Amino acid sequence: MSRIARENEKYLARVKASIDREKNYRAERQRERQRERQREREELQIEKDVAREARNADRELEREERKQRNLKIAQSNERYSDLWIATMGLSVPQVINLSLRGGDAGMLLNKLDLRIYNRSTKSVEDVNLMTLMNMINNKGFPELRVSYRGQVTLDDMVIPAKVYFFIRYHWLMSSGQAESQRNLVSDTTSPAAVPIATPSED
Repeated sequence: MSRIARENEKYLARVKASIDREKNYRAERQRERQRERQREREELQIEKDVAREARNADRELEREERKQRNLKIAQSNERYSDLWIATMGLSVPQVINLSLRGGDAGMLLNKLDLRIYNRSTKSVEDVNLMTLMNMINNKGFPELRVSYRGQVTLDDMVIPAKVYFFIRYHWLMSSGQAESQRNLVSDTTSPAAVPIATPSED
C-alpha cells in the first residue's frame, strides 16, 4: 500500500472518529434533553397534584364550614321556633280568627311579631303577625320546601320552617282547607312532621 493510500486511510479514520464523537455527543445531548423534559413533566405533574389536593382540601373545608354554619342556624331556628310557639303561638288561632272574620284585637296584634330574615335588605326584621299571615294567605299558604337550615323562603322572606308550618296548619284548619293536608305540623309541631329538608343557598 502506498504512502498516500495509508495517509488517506488515516485521514478517513480521523474523520470517521470525529463524526462518531459528534454523533455520540449529539445523542447524549438528546438523551439529556429528554431526561430534562421528563423531569420537568414530572415536576409539573407534582405541582398540579399538589394544587389539586389543596383545592380539594379547601373545598372540603368550605363544605364542612357550610355544614356547621347550616347546623348552627338550624339549631337557632329550632330554639326560636319552640320559644315562639310556646309563647306567641298560643295567640295564633285568635289572630287567624280575627283575620278571617274580623273584630277588634286591641293591643294584642301590636305585640305579636315574628322574626324573619329579609333577603332583599339582608337584615333580620320583626314583622307583625297578622300582616305576615295576610301576605302569606294572598299567596295561598303554599307548601314550601325546608332548607337544611330549618327555614322556608317565600319571595324575600326567610321564615323559621317550624313556625311557618305551625301557622299554616292553624290557618288551613280555621279556614276549612285542611282536609287534604296530611303532612302539616301537628299541634305539638313535631319536627318529624316538617317536610324533608333540601339544600339551602348560602
